[in-house]
Amino acid sequence: MILNITDIINSILQAVVFVILPNYCVKDRYKSKKGRSILAVSSVWLGLQIVMKFMGNSSISIIMSHLVPFVIVLMFYRRDKISVTISYSILYLVGGLSALISSKLYWAYIQPMLPKEYIELGVVVFIYGINYILFLLILMNKKIFYKLYRTIKSRNISIIFLVLLTVFLDLLLSFDKIVNWSDDPIYRGYVFAIIVLTFAGATLYFASIEKRSREIKKLNDSLEERIKELNKIKHDYGAQISYLYGLHLMKRYERAGELLKDIINGHNSIDTAIEVSNNSDSVIAIITKGIRQTGIKVILDENADLNDIEMAEFELQKVLSNIISNAVTAMNGQGILAIRTFEKFNDIVICIQNNGPMIEDEVIDKIFQSGFSTKDNSNKEHGFGLAIVKETIEKCKGKISVTSDIEKTEFIITIPRKDK
Repeated sequence: MILNITDIINSILQAVVFVILPNYCVKDRYKSKKGRSILAVSSVWLGLQIVMKFMGNSSISIIMSHLVPFVIVLMFYRRDKISVTISYSILYLVGGLSALISSKLYWAYIQPMLPKEYIELGVVVFIYGINYILFLLILMNKKIFYKLYRTIKSRNISIIFLVLLTVFLDLLLSFDKIVNWSDDPIYRGYVFAIIVLTFAGATLYFASIEKRSREIKKLNDSLEERIKELNKIKHDYGAQISYLYGLHLMKRYERAGELLKDIINGHNSIDTAIEVSNNSDSVIAIITKGIRQTGIKVILDENADLNDIEMAEFELQKVLSNIISNAVTAMNGQGILAIRTFEKFNDIVICIQNNGPMIEDEVIDKIFQSGFSTKDNSNKEHGFGLAIVKETIEKCKGKISVTSDIEKTEFIITIPRKDK
């Protein structure tokens, strides 16, 4: 008798929670007024009573006690199905897990210690009682529940995944009855069919998730490559602007105009040779002219004609600008920057030295890697300059190396001469 009364109270409380909380979570324009909410609660309670009347305490009744209230609530709030599905699934998971844990603990540890006449009372106190407290706490803290609902919804957790979790919980709650064969054979058949369909659905779902994950990874990889390309272009244009500024300072306006025209026309490289006739007007002189650090002394010792190298003008200024810019940054506004050029058989060698801080061996090993930087690189905007330098030089069949000790850091660039 006491269990029957407790069951009725439990179903009333479930009906109230299964209606009030989804109503609290749906969009304002879909919320039900008091009369409609009472009708919804009554419908859910009646549905639960019908399930218990015709299916008793079988495994299929556990599943139907999940589905029938859900369908009824969904009918009342059908214009906001997503909110109803998420909020109802959260409630069912919380209530179902509470019932599963409390019943397992009761029958395993508490019931064996109780006299026979107190077993039913123990069920009421330790299983139903905990459920009552849990549902009352949820009703009293609707705002906390709403925050949980909003958090799950904002994280884009799949609704299908939530529903599958609730079905899996049903199977856990039905497990004892299935294993012990205490069910009607027809009910067992239904449950096994649901198990098969659930696992088939889960397999298809996770297969589609894996496929989407591969597609997203492929897209991310493609985007990463695009970002690297854009950062390289950004670096290139920064070097080109620096070079044009150097031409401006040297009052070589005609040449600056020609190069600007090439940039506007979309030419990535300039095929014309460097137009230098003396060291004071060389590419190196133009680049170093733009150094505004008054504490840095620049020494130029040019003994090679850079017209003779297998590299276009903008390519050369891009290489030199990157290395010189890094050197100036490392020197922190004070020191000596020495640049020397000379001929070596069929090659022209450019040496760039600075007396800034020593570069550690582990940094030198990675210095030409794309994306590597000793600066804060959380936005992945740094670490492309020297990678571009190496790529550009090797494209012209040249070589670059770097050495560093406590006295100096030196970059040595070797570029083949043009074939005559």
